[in-house]
Amino acid sequence: MEEFVETVAKNYMTIRKGLTIGNKQTYLLELSGNYNETLFVQLSKDGSYWNVNSAGIFRRKYSRRKLEVSSLPEVGSDSITEVTEVNCNHSKGDVAANENSSKTSGDKGKTKE
Repeated sequence: MEEFVETVAKNYMTIRKGLTIGNKQTYLLELSGNYNETLFVQLSKDGSYWNVNSAGIFRRKYSRRKLEVSSLPEVGSDSITEVTEVNCNHSKGDVAANENSSKTSGDKGKTKE
């Protein structure tokens, strides 16, 4: 399960708006293929890290009606920002051009050096 969460967190291609739980918005991070590998995330109460509330593999039509908040350009297709690779082989703590972060709740409480 940890490997699944890490893979999706580092490589997701689409962010969709999920439900509001309490007063916090949830989001779906999706890594698409034949199916969507999905993380359901929500910002912590103090806003310092993201919780992974749930994760799973779903048919692509599962989330098609959810509002797409952001999606990444295909490799080499964004001439404005000159993105040539997206989320490929990032090390822990690296931030990709689209602001994806591999920082997980296991890192909460730690500061970047």
